[in-house]
Amino acid sequence: MLPLATQKILIYILLLCISIYSQVTAAGEVTSVQVKYREGVYALSIDAHIDVPRHHVYEFLTDYDNLTRISPSVIESRVVSQLDDLVHRITFVTKLCVLFYCKNLRQTQDMVQHPQELLTAMLVPEGSDFKGGFARWRLKQGNAGTRLQFDAQMKPDFWIPSLAGPFILKLMLTREAVNTVRGLENLYKQLLKN
Repeated sequence: MLPLATQKILIYILLLCISIYSQVTAAGEVTSVQVKYREGVYALSIDAHIDVPRHHVYEFLTDYDNLTRISPSVIESRVVSQLDDLVHRITFVTKLCVLFYCKNLRQTQDMVQHPQELLTAMLVPEGSDFKGGFARWRLKQGNAGTRLQFDAQMKPDFWIPSLAGPFILKLMLTREAVNTVRGLENLYKQLLKN
């Protein structure tokens, strides 16, 4: 028989998995979430379908001062400076929770806007809770919306248990992906009403 504390942790993880699974089946379609860990660096990959035309997804993702409208996890976002017409230094804070533990994570990124199917970002360590990293959002117009492919590599400047880290991060990322898809679809519905 497992110790009581271990049983409680397993029950919490099971409830979290059930909660995330129910969100995935109820929201826009998140088809894949992958997390890999190697030598302190996390490689993240998300594939999702959003029932919103590509140009609107791009417009919502590049409204850097209002990223809080997309996801409830984003508690602050703003443009720090505009480096040129297509490059903006932005900072944002996300509140991420696993079970009973929550942490506010600050990221500063140089966002580069490409034609409407691509956004890239380089993480700026100064002003971030990460030592480095990059991210890429690829948007492809489909018959009934947009396919979003998100890839990133991040090196946290805080401790994540190496054995459980990928599993925990995958749970958090799945929940965040579902919330983002749902948030983008809700913004589009609001746009149509106006």
